[in-house]
Amino acid sequence: MKDNMIPKGAGIVLFNEKDEVLTLLVDEELAKKNGGVLDLPKGVIEKNETVWQCAVRETFEETGINITTANLEWGLDPIIHGNLTMFLARTKEHGSLNRNPKSGIYEHQMLLWDKPSTIFSSLYGYLKPILEQAILTTGIS
Repeated sequence: MKDNMIPKGAGIVLFNEKDEVLTLLVDEELAKKNGGVLDLPKGVIEKNETVWQCAVRETFEETGINITTANLEWGLDPIIHGNLTMFLARTKEHGSLNRNPKSGIYEHQMLLWDKPSTIFSSLYGYLKPILEQAILTTGIS
């Protein structure tokens, strides 16, 4: 598949008031495929949807957390790595595991909050550069 045909995705690296990051525990099959057991809230940008709209929608669909620009404590500039754009936000909400609204299945097994340095080794390999940049931008490790 050519690079310009790879679906572009967006999401949000969510921090809470304890400076922990929200991650999503995945099943064994996804862990093997992506080189880690932890994912971040993100997904594919749909037709006629902006990057920001996708990030907000996917975060809500996967975690039940509503994010607005007021949550963007570190500004509006996202982290872009390959075809993935991730915003940085802070929330007071804990979140809840939700079923995918289209398929009706749970895409993840559990929501986890922990320090960025603690989750790093268990995060999907392709998300590690994003978390590294999030740590640099926020100063939270």
